[in-house]
Amino acid sequence: MILQKFPSKDFPALPQIEIESLESWENVSLPESVLSLIKKKGKINFSPNVIINSYKVFEDFNLETNKKNISSSLEALDDLHIFNDRMSEINNKNWQVIEYIFKSKEVGLVAQIIATTIIDIENAKFIIRFTGTAAAKEESENNDYMEIQKILSSIKISGEQKYEN
Repeated sequence: MILQKFPSKDFPALPQIEIESLESWENVSLPESVLSLIKKKGKINFSPNVIINSYKVFEDFNLETNKKNISSSLEALDDLHIFNDRMSEINNKNWQVIEYIFKSKEVGLVAQIIATTIIDIENAKFIIRFTGTAAAKEESENNDYMEIQKILSSIKISGEQKYEN
């Protein structure tokens, strides 16, 4: 019998992810996320949030494939308006960033940002996806959304790991 273990060189751990937020953002543990924050708004029925996912993808997965996947899921949203679609360097990593507004039956207008990067570690490829969501407001400055953008700009990814095999 051969012992197999995780994490190891053959099965590397997920990348380490760090973000910075204001004290008004609380940690919350959500299924299928590695890091999640929520800004409690009291009796308001929607609270701004940030959800970060990380998982392994196939070797041929790339940001173009990612964009197709996201675009296909966005098609289901009502009154979708994409107002920013760009590549951006954040802390020495290339991120695909898509920002848009859509209409939710439960909340009304919602502003959302999805940022994705891909990290290679050992023999594995990982996707890291940052999703930030806030109610869209009519005033010229949406403070909640601006805080989400600041959280994204603070993100740091590290995949350097050492294993004994």
